[in-house]
Amino acid sequence: MEKIDEAYYDKICGVLKGEPTIYQALFAKNYEEERLKFLNNKRENPIFAYNDFSLRRYGGALRRIEGLKDSLKKGKPSIVKKLYSDKLDELKLKIDMRYEIGKDSKRFHRLSSKLYSKPSPEEYKRSLIEFKKFNKKYKRIQKRFDSNVIKKVFNGILKDLGLEEWKAVILKQSHSITINAKHKNGPIIEIPETRRAGLLELEQLVHHEILTHLFRGISGQRSKLDLIGFFGTDNYIATEEGLAIFNEEWVLKKRKEKPTKFYFRGTIAIGAAMEGRNFRETNDYLCSIGFSKYNAWKHTYRVFRGVSDTSKKESHICTLDWVYRKGNKNIKNLVKKRGNSVVDKLYIGKIGIKHLNIMKKLGIVKPALKRQYINIEKYL
Repeated sequence: MEKIDEAYYDKICGVLKGEPTIYQALFAKNYEEERLKFLNNKRENPIFAYNDFSLRRYGGALRRIEGLKDSLKKGKPSIVKKLYSDKLDELKLKIDMRYEIGKDSKRFHRLSSKLYSKPSPEEYKRSLIEFKKFNKKYKRIQKRFDSNVIKKVFNGILKDLGLEEWKAVILKQSHSITINAKHKNGPIIEIPETRRAGLLELEQLVHHEILTHLFRGISGQRSKLDLIGFFGTDNYIATEEGLAIFNEEWVLKKRKEKPTKFYFRGTIAIGAAMEGRNFRETNDYLCSIGFSKYNAWKHTYRVFRGVSDTSKKESHICTLDWVYRKGNKNIKNLVKKRGNSVVDKLYIGKIGIKHLNIMKKLGIVKPALKRQYINIEKYL
């Protein structure tokens, strides 16, 4: 298919070519060492180390962005140019934020808040109420499958969907399930060696990772606009994660199950830290309100990732996890206004809700891969 953004796509991809994603850059290289010290009470507050984004690389990325911004000003204005201009503005913020990882925590927090926003005190309080309600009411013990079973299920579904160019693989160095379209050995779904999931959670993972993240990326690739493939428009991430959670909730409805995941946990962790708690105090507070030891560590770490010295009580944290709750609220509000069929339109690629009308003007309205529900039991 002829691409309408051929003149811009390769150039924008080159801005951070060879660099890790923002998620990878935020992962501390001494994570496991600091985790064990903290959990064994040998470290009061972790001191995280990160791979450096040097001033030279930072400056080079900024110059490439400015060059692309200047080139977009030439010729007639167009919808496509505006999409790329907005994406470059977002990339500039991400590069600024990446440079501050492990450095200036105040500026890092300000950039994180600008990129991903942050929950209000009222939203934090509402999340606490919801957590306490569900935490008391719903507890489920079920068999948990290991990473080999998750891999088997993923690959069986990929084969049946005709997406055999994609492979689910177990990687020891991975710390979360990741869609990697540019792996050196071909497109893969990375599964951490230590990942476990019960039946219901595994079905939710399929709908989150494959039937949302992967489907939207492939649909975008097959459209006439390269940008909405795995690169994505500006501000697509909140819609992406909100839709993934919406589809997990869809699984619960199909199976007539009660809620099992508390997507307000990330919001609570952010709110707790922003009240002026350091790492240890945030972790202990989460445990005191009903978080398991595992979840308290996980969410406290995710809030303080990007910060080196976590002993300070300055509320300078990473707000990235707010996109899950914020995005899910936005999706539900959209469905309330426009009906459930609008969800299908979000499958045309990695776009934000605000881009729906823009895509309509470009004639991109039918997704290559449509939303669907899959019962995973036959793949076990």
